[in-house]
Amino acid sequence: SPTADDVYGHGTHVAGIITAEDNGIGIIGVAPGYRLLNVKVADDRGRCDVSNLAEGIVWAVDNGADVINISIEIEESTLELEEAVQYAWDNGALIIAAAGNSGSQEPVYPACYDSPISVAAVTEDNRLAPLSNRGEWVDLVAPGYKIYSTFPGDTYEYESGTSFAAAHVSGIAA
Repeated sequence: SPTADDVYGHGTHVAGIITAEDNGIGIIGVAPGYRLLNVKVADDRGRCDVSNLAEGIVWAVDNGADVINISIEIEESTLELEEAVQYAWDNGALIIAAAGNSGSQEPVYPACYDSPISVAAVTEDNRLAPLSNRGEWVDLVAPGYKIYSTFPGDTYEYESGTSFAAAHVSGIAA
């Protein structure tokens, strides 16, 4: 049955990169002490319906989000998603969006819309990560390869992807 908990671990990893507090054991996030609104739009296996994502963006804006991290890639644009992203922009919320992990130049949404900051991933030696999407629609690169962060069950793990690059930029934006 669906749960509000992060069973998949993706959101916990992203949240740690952004705001983890120094506990003397794991990591310190880019912006420790900042308040997070955790909005679960994906199912327990990490799959996301575009309508849920659009509703989550609007909910975050309506509940005071200034920066919205979207570590999700959608292959096709929908009017509902485009309107939600525009709603965020019109209400002063900045969206930071992952560029996607298929190693291609094909745009993904919402990253390739005009208002979000789209983020690709680089390795520790500042090279584009092999999995990272790329293209003129990408705005920035950030660390996204073998990133150590929080994980469910009071643990820590390494993960790679543009989701984690976007989390670094979201922390800076915060």
